[in-house]
Amino acid sequence: QDGTIVSSLQETSDSLATLLATATTTGDFSKVVVPILALLYDWYPVWKGPSNTCKNDGNEPRYMKVFATYYESSLDGCCERYFS
Repeated sequence: QDGTIVSSLQETSDSLATLLATATTTGDFSKVVVPILALLYDWYPVWKGPSNTCKNDGNEPRYMKVFATYYESSLDGCCERYFS
């Protein structure tokens, strides 16, 4: 409520800070969740199941954490590397 989070994020990304400021005003945080998650975790491929996509939820298998070569910095980059 005091703008501390917006100020901190503005140092990282002006566009993310703008989205967060708008969401704070309107109460609609749906457009903010994915950009914030993208800052928290890198993207990894999900080979289990029919999805053939990448996630950045921090739940990658242990071997991916140990051998950190599976990560990409964007969803598009991950999907292009592993599923194209």
